[in-house]
Amino acid sequence: MTKRTALQRWLTDPLEAALLSAALWVFRILGPERASNLGGWLGRSIGPSLPWSERARRNLRLVMPELSKAEVEEIVRGTWENSGRVFGEMAHLERMVTS
Repeated sequence: MTKRTALQRWLTDPLEAALLSAALWVFRILGPERASNLGGWLGRSIGPSLPWSERARRNLRLVMPELSKAEVEEIVRGTWENSGRVFGEMAHLERMVTS
């Protein structure tokens, strides 16, 4: 485990927490369906360009070498879309569980 710097503890972490709170607030206002749709769109739009996606691509090529590059990209985009939808729906989890 890497040691956290003072900058991370006092600046980066609070900024990340503020962004997360703001995103959840927006998703709550939108309602479950629109929040899920927005989260999915954000996930498939931003996620594939994040560094973690390269690991997913590499792993997919290792375990399924028969997939074309387009098929690998479709799986990566789909994974990010699903993750974005789940994040958007998290703001409504309590209401969805108690209904």
